Amino acid sequence: MKTRTTSRDTRTAAQAYDENRKAIEALLKRLNEQLAEHHREQAQDARNWGMVGDLGEIRSRLETAVSFLANDEE
Repeated sequence: MKTRTTSRDTRTAAQAYDENRKAIEALLKRLNEQLAEHHREQAQDARNWGMVGDLGEIRSRLETAVSFLANDEE
């Protein structure tokens, strides 16, 4: 789902922005679906610390993305 802009790109900045925004919305929807599935699996194996680690990694990556978008320096 990578979007590459080249000198031959005929889209406007607004079009490219909207395309990326829609792709992010789709990714967030899929993330929520996968999170629900992960939760169902965790409920069946509640002692599995690996699943805790999974969410810790996802949380860290999301915090990085949010900080980037918000222009936070942390």
